[in-house]
Amino acid sequence: MTAAFNSIWAWVGEHWAAAAGSKTATTTITMTDGTTGYIDVTVDPAAATGTLTLTGAHGTSTGATSVAVGNGSRIDITGDPADGIADYDIRADGSWSTPGGYASETWMYETPGQQRLARGSENRSPIPFTSEASITASTIFQPIVTSEMQRTLVPVGGTIIDHATCDLSPDSISTTWRRNRDDEGVEVIWDVAIYAKLPGEGGLPEVPEGRPALGTATATCDGVGDVMEASFPRPDEADGPITAVWSLDLEKQSDTTKSVLQGPWHDAFGLPDETTVIPRVTTKAVPSVMEGEQYGDTAHHEDVALYPDTAVQTFTAYRITDGQPVCDATTEYLPESVPILVNGRKDVPGPTFTATRDMGTGVNWIERTYADDTKQVLLSEGVCGQEGEQTLFLDRPGQQLASTGFDGATLAAGAAATMLLGASPFVVRGVVRRRASLTDSSEGLAG
Repeated sequence: MTAAFNSIWAWVGEHWAAAAGSKTATTTITMTDGTTGYIDVTVDPAAATGTLTLTGAHGTSTGATSVAVGNGSRIDITGDPADGIADYDIRADGSWSTPGGYASETWMYETPGQQRLARGSENRSPIPFTSEASITASTIFQPIVTSEMQRTLVPVGGTIIDHATCDLSPDSISTTWRRNRDDEGVEVIWDVAIYAKLPGEGGLPEVPEGRPALGTATATCDGVGDVMEASFPRPDEADGPITAVWSLDLEKQSDTTKSVLQGPWHDAFGLPDETTVIPRVTTKAVPSVMEGEQYGDTAHHEDVALYPDTAVQTFTAYRITDGQPVCDATTEYLPESVPILVNGRKDVPGPTFTATRDMGTGVNWIERTYADDTKQVLLSEGVCGQEGEQTLFLDRPGQQLASTGFDGATLAAGAAATMLLGASPFVVRGVVRRRASLTDSSEGLAG
């Protein structure tokens, strides 16, 4: 009998205490980003059941704020911050009860050296208990962009086009783009500006001090992967490399956007992917000729390495009329030459001509560079009357130049003086950088 009682005593000690458990629940909230997370639950006794009431979040799959849970449950949750609020609290309050149907208490008695007694109480109702957990989540995020010019070269009359893709900085506090309660992404306003870029200016941390913007634009995006476009007319006051800089100014954002942004941001200056080129072409025309002498024009290409293999060059001469730089159908003297393949050459000479008196006082040259011999895309065009782009006709000594008021003897004396100084009347004048004209043409070479 004693042995049987000892076995009963041991069984009660092992099983009734385990069934009653410690009546505790451990609830852990984990956020994987500003609004996405999960809740893990551990309960003792394991058979206890409960309900979690959520504040500041809801069940992701159901949208409910009250979720039934048990031991080992994991509940995916989505936070519900108010619009414009960066940091907010999420709470999970649990109500639990132990299983019913058994005595929830064991009474055990022992009279030393005499007797032992074990019996269950008459309390067979589930026993309630509670749990709670909370966490503060942050939705602050840092938008950035990755941008790229869409054209390697900007043609005459063309447009500078830049694309930027929205993304998050690697050091963003939240790893997702903040969304408002209407499930729309927070809209961020971006400033875009283009600048002239000088040699050696690649990837500078800031725009060089005093560098004026050649054009500005704005764009918006509301999520990772959004592609924005900024476009600018080809500027008249610059040629050569042009670079774009994207920036985020906190003061230009709406109140609900500004409050959830980590800080201002701007791109580096002069990045290769953010640079396009307005072709730089200068010319070296024969400055003056007498009747029977040869003359022509030569184009010098600074950016020939960027040209398509099909690029061609042409030359057209226009009579100088009353000393005015007019280059149109009314003054055309030598029609546009046949296209000459540039073929990677920096210096491309045009055809030569024999000077005749019908040149009048001389000609203005216009050189034109096209993407190919269809002449649909004009990469560069000279400016009428540009210094270095004129060939003057000189009468021989003793002949009158009615159109200028100078006689041949005066001109001959000037030429002789030039020769005495070691120069030639055919020495090419200094090259002058050209400015792009506003002549219309179809846009674009693919970058």
